[in-house]
Amino acid sequence: MSIITLKNLKPGMILAQEVRDLSGRLLLGQGLEITPKRLRILKAWNITEVEVVEDTKSGETKSAILENIDPDLQRQAVEMAADHFHHTDTGHPLIAQLFDYDVKSRYQQLEKGKSGDGI
Repeated sequence: MSIITLKNLKPGMILAQEVRDLSGRLLLGQGLEITPKRLRILKAWNITEVEVVEDTKSGETKSAILENIDPDLQRQAVEMAADHFHHTDTGHPLIAQLFDYDVKSRYQQLEKGKSGDGI
């Protein structure tokens, strides 16, 4: 996990932890991909920094879990996996790998459903 200031946060990065306001209200859930709309939410609530998922092999911050894919399906897959991993620490290397596997699996299921090859 890396703590990133809001000015360095870019669309496509993945939240490693939930983001809450000062009174504890949940603003954004763990595992969500940063989008321009979510950046606006963070700015509106005066959030100055967040934790994002890192690539466990290189230590670089992930800008996306999967490459060369449909961004809408990727977003759906990440959100579905984030719901499934809601109570876990996706910053832990093993959990991060399981999360990535789950996202890829869900993406493939969504892709099959979209192409009409699914069940």
